[in-house]
Amino acid sequence: MYAKLIQLIELSLQKVGHLKLDSDTISRSHKRYFGTTLSDLREELLVEKAKEYLREGQTATQTAYSLNYSCLDAFSRFFKKHAEMRPSEYLRQLLERNE
Repeated sequence: MYAKLIQLIELSLQKVGHLKLDSDTISRSHKRYFGTTLSDLREELLVEKAKEYLREGQTATQTAYSLNYSCLDAFSRFFKKHAEMRPSEYLRQLLERNE
């Protein structure tokens, strides 16, 4: 589900040119009506999908590649920025809860 939503958002942003509107206008309108920009929504969905993969037992590296990151460091920075912890810390918390 998350992957399809992310693809839809990316496709929508790519097709904005056909509407003679720039992506900033669309993003501002989305923020006005939904309280978040399309970019923020995409990032939120990516973080939730990453957490899902990690809960299912994927490693941070597997999760990064599943989300089309070619570099684990870039994924780790993205995850930390949005989840306020590194993927390894998130995995550690999951393990502690399950003990």
